[in-house]
Amino acid sequence: MVAGCGSSGHHTKSAGLEQKVSPTTAPSDVRWTEFDGVPVPLSSNGPTQAIGDGGVAAGGVAGYTHNGPGGAMAAINATVRMSIANDAQWVSASQMLAAGPGRDNWVLARARLSITTPVPAGKAPRVLGYTLDSYTGARETISIIVRQSDSSLTSQTAEVAWAPPGDWKLVVPDQHAPAARPAVHAIAAVPPQMITVTPAAS
Repeated sequence: MVAGCGSSGHHTKSAGLEQKVSPTTAPSDVRWTEFDGVPVPLSSNGPTQAIGDGGVAAGGVAGYTHNGPGGAMAAINATVRMSIANDAQWVSASQMLAAGPGRDNWVLARARLSITTPVPAGKAPRVLGYTLDSYTGARETISIIVRQSDSSLTSQTAEVAWAPPGDWKLVVPDQHAPAARPAVHAIAAVPPQMITVTPAAS
C-alpha cells in the first residue's frame, strides 16, 4: 500500500541515478486500488508515497523509479487523479504536476470548479495500458489506452519530466499555446505495440 507522508520534504525511493531497464519494460508487481470510483494502478515502480494525509485516497501520490515503467506509472496516476480529484484532494494532486504555465492554468481553472462526488458506479474508465512514444532519462511521453464505460477506446498523450529532488512530474500542456494538442482522441482498436498494465478485476 502507499504510505501517507507530509506534502513537503518527502523523499522518494526513486531519487538518484536512473535505474537501467528497457523503457518498454512493463511495470512490475501491479495491483489496483480505487480512487474516487476509478481503478488506478500501483506497482513496484511506484507510487510509494502519498502527498498529504489519506494514503491512496489522497489526491496526490509520489515516489517512482527513474526509468521507463516508473515514468509510465507516474503519467497514468497523475492523469487520472488530476482529472477527478475532489475539492479536498486537488491541491495535493497539483503537486504531481511539473511547474509551468500548464500547471498554473490548471490550478486557476480547478479552483473555480467543485467536485464532491466520486465517478458513478459503472461509469468509470479503465486503463488497459500504454504505448511508449519517447523516452530519455529526463522526459517520457506515453499514450494511455483506456476503455471507456461504453466500451469505446480512447488514447491520451501524457508527458512526464524528471524533476528535483528526484521524481516524475506530469507536464500539463499549455492550452493557450498555438500547438496545444487535443487531450483525448478515439481509437478503433488496441494498438499492437501497447504495453499492458495488468487489468483490474471487473
